Amino acid sequence: MKLNVNREIADPLFIYYVFSTPEQQDYIRQNAIQTGVPHTNLGILCRTSIPLPSLSEQRAIVHILGTLDDKIELNRRMNETLEAMACALFKSWFVDFDPVRAKAEGRDPGLPKPLADLFPDRLVDSELGDIPEGWEVGPLDSVLVLQRGFDLPATERTSGAYPVLAASGPSGTHNEFMVRGPGVTTGRSGLLGKVFFVAEDF
Repeated sequence: MKLNVNREIADPLFIYYVFSTPEQQDYIRQNAIQTGVPHTNLGILCRTSIPLPSLSEQRAIVHILGTLDDKIELNRRMNETLEAMACALFKSWFVDFDPVRAKAEGRDPGLPKPLADLFPDRLVDSELGDIPEGWEVGPLDSVLVLQRGFDLPATERTSGAYPVLAASGPSGTHNEFMVRGPGVTTGRSGLLGKVFFVAEDF
């Protein structure tokens, strides 16, 4: 649905920010029609109450939130760059074993000596192919606990401090946690293959 804002009394960006709040989204979910796929309609949306300060206050709020959004977007792009660098480094060290190969061939691995000393200087055969000497191959559950997630529909959530993780990643918050962080999550049905690290309880 498209909202056409009356600009004489409301700033469109202010309305956007209002509808982006967890409280407003919870209200929409809690008042949704639950028959079949949860959905809403114009009647429900038109009856939705929203805070509406003066137009000048709305614009001041929008300016502050817009500035914060710009900073968040800049940080997001920086994080993407850092994540790409970390992935490239991880692949080089722990998938392609570049430092081990360099040492095995008598080349400088290009790392500070204390770090280079952590890598062996030869590869050995394994059922997965070449691996650094001293490494082992074993089942995943020998190094971690695999646990099925919990069903927590949006209609049963209370906004809070703990992130809710779905197969596609963060999906709202709840006022109670079910898992102590840090943890790693991945989807078991639908969207498969995406992996998320969660530092806090979730």
